[in-house]
Amino acid sequence: MPASDPITAGENVLSGIEDIIKKVIPDKGAAQAAVDSMRQMQLAGQLQEEMAALQAVTVNQSAIDQVQASSGSLFVAGARPAAMWICVVGFGVEVLVNPMFTWVAALAGHPVQFPHIDIQTLLLLLGQMLGLGYMRSQDKRAGVATMNLNG
Repeated sequence: MPASDPITAGENVLSGIEDIIKKVIPDKGAAQAAVDSMRQMQLAGQLQEEMAALQAVTVNQSAIDQVQASSGSLFVAGARPAAMWICVVGFGVEVLVNPMFTWVAALAGHPVQFPHIDIQTLLLLLGQMLGLGYMRSQDKRAGVATMNLNG
């Protein structure tokens, strides 16, 4: 059968899910019971209903996310911008303020060392945010619309 056949494609998906179940559940007996339960659900047609319900929850959560992102309140929509501003301020302090403070203190005859910021944490946060932004840019370049991601 060709790979585009829905039955074969469904079997491939179920086989992948079985592999995940076997990796996530360390007890072989419990893992096999979960796989058997999934197979029974498939035979009864419940698996398709469960997948449809999961997709509906995902679409609803996406709608909630869009409402939150469009809010003018910093407490609702400000988490991502706040994290970005924390990175910007942290880098600014570490790259500009710290050397300038140390230099001015040395010129004034008080060689004081300005405390350093944990730059690795800032780099981790900034890298993750920029990586997600890049991935979304690649999706847009490939023509994947936001509505297509929601189902």
